[in-house]
Amino acid sequence: MNKKILRLIILLSLLLIVSITIAQFSFLRAAYKFQEQLNDQNIKAALGRTWRQLITASEDNKTQPPVKQLSEKYFVVNLNQPIEEERLKAILKEEFSRLSIFTDFQFAIYNPITKKLVLGKYIDEDGTDLKAKPVAHLPNYSYNNYYFCVYFPFKAWNVIRSMGLWIFFGLLLVCSIIFFCYAIYFIIKQSRLSKIQKDFINAMTHEFQTPISTIIISAEALKNPKMIETRERVLKHAGIIEEEVLRLKTQVETILQVERIDKKTSFTKQVIDVHDMILRATDKLDLVYATKEKIVSYDFASNPSLIYADSLHIYNVIYNILDNAIKYSEGVPEIFISTFLEKNNIVVSIKDKGVGIEQAELRKIFHKFYRISDLKPDTSKGFGIGLYYVKTIIKAHSGIITVTSEPGKGSIFSIHLPLSTI
Repeated sequence: MNKKILRLIILLSLLLIVSITIAQFSFLRAAYKFQEQLNDQNIKAALGRTWRQLITASEDNKTQPPVKQLSEKYFVVNLNQPIEEERLKAILKEEFSRLSIFTDFQFAIYNPITKKLVLGKYIDEDGTDLKAKPVAHLPNYSYNNYYFCVYFPFKAWNVIRSMGLWIFFGLLLVCSIIFFCYAIYFIIKQSRLSKIQKDFINAMTHEFQTPISTIIISAEALKNPKMIETRERVLKHAGIIEEEVLRLKTQVETILQVERIDKKTSFTKQVIDVHDMILRATDKLDLVYATKEKIVSYDFASNPSLIYADSLHIYNVIYNILDNAIKYSEGVPEIFISTFLEKNNIVVSIKDKGVGIEQAELRKIFHKFYRISDLKPDTSKGFGIGLYYVKTIIKAHSGIITVTSEPGKGSIFSIHLPLSTI
């Protein structure tokens, strides 16, 4: 998929998700307000019916019930006559049940003679009488006659509970948005994997095609009868073929290394000397880069230097890092290898004076198939699996690898491995 089209789709999708989320939030908020008003109307209606049952025959039954809502959870009803607590409780239960108001409430009666608010029972949502619970921070109300008040501690929850269907559809929409986001993430991931796969195939084709073409040219030259007569030319082309075959062998070994790791093959661990592994790796580098001048210096300060590990994989790890240090150096490569002890670990530090790595790239260099985008024009970018292999092996041996780098000045790779206890 075209990168610009993909970005446009993602942008439009994000805008759609944000718009739907805002619309859903506004809808639920409006639904809550509507349900809250409906709930308040039912409470006022129930309290009004309670008032009508409590007033004496002398009162005008057609008068609008004096119900007032002083706060979200607090209602008062004026009544110009004494109120019996038990009768009030029974009527409140009956009227709330009639209008399907099933929530906890606490009522109280104001006595103008004693000028005190006497707490009644606390009634839970099942209609069970409980001990009165004092309520703090109620709104002030001034009235010189009898009145009763009702407090609903969980009124908001009761409103939310009555929004069951709306909440269900809201959650359904949220699940749809999550699924939609996952679909976008999957598309991005697949697009990225497709690009990585394409880059890997292109890199592999280039890395294999170049030595194969060189081998074919040299082989064709050796078929020439005149070439056979000149020993120096024969040796030259034979050396070219040998060099390119070694290059092909290295590339195949690199791919096979990762293939083995991905299959999670078991390690053949034994006690090995890290210093021996380093010297073996540098000896092979001397062979591979026999015609290239390089400066390699050592400072083996670690004593002991034994670890319990797979010698083949640890050797490959050290070789890969040293190989990169030579590949990505301008002029004569300078490499400094040191070891030292840190608690119960041996630390192998490999410092070069190569092209260095940008800070933005450092977190990605250990990702599988990741290749640094900005290298020297004449430098092969490889397959992007060498450092992934390095980190995987070090992690499998209970170690860690860190890197610090500065463009134009070089890099330092530090490998921390636990010392052998055997």
